[in-house]
Amino acid sequence: MKRLPEFEPDIALSLSTWVEIMKAFNSIRSLELSLIEANGLTIGQFALLELLYHRGDQTIGAATKLAMSTPGNMTVVVKNLAKQGLITTRKNPADKRSSTLQITEEGKLLMDSLFPEHSRRITAFLSGLSAQEQKSVQELLRKLNKSLKGEHHVCPHPPLA
Repeated sequence: MKRLPEFEPDIALSLSTWVEIMKAFNSIRSLELSLIEANGLTIGQFALLELLYHRGDQTIGAATKLAMSTPGNMTVVVKNLAKQGLITTRKNPADKRSSTLQITEEGKLLMDSLFPEHSRRITAFLSGLSAQEQKSVQELLRKLNKSLKGEHHVCPHPPLA
């Protein structure tokens, strides 16, 4: 078996922490994807439906940000959900460049049946942690996210060889 390179202790800790975060994320995402795909949706479509279901109408720009998507992907997601009759788009009369997204009754019915199962599954996936451990993970991830919005994490990109 190939040996891993030696790293400085702080780099080794950062890399192994990153690997653990990604393993947990990928495990949960993979398990949840089966439910989402079984209901004829992609992860991006589910994210947008869930956003509109819980937060109400959104502009495409706000929905892109809140669903952690990209403008190009959101365009496809919106088009496909509208084609399925799960959302509608409404042009802003004051600004024709802007559209508002709204979940339809059909979309609400789908989420009425899908979201409780999604919630139950997420709770089951995290059941390996106590409530206090879940709160600790949440606090630590919030702290990490907040620190990533600062300047200190930006590193210059050395040229690739």
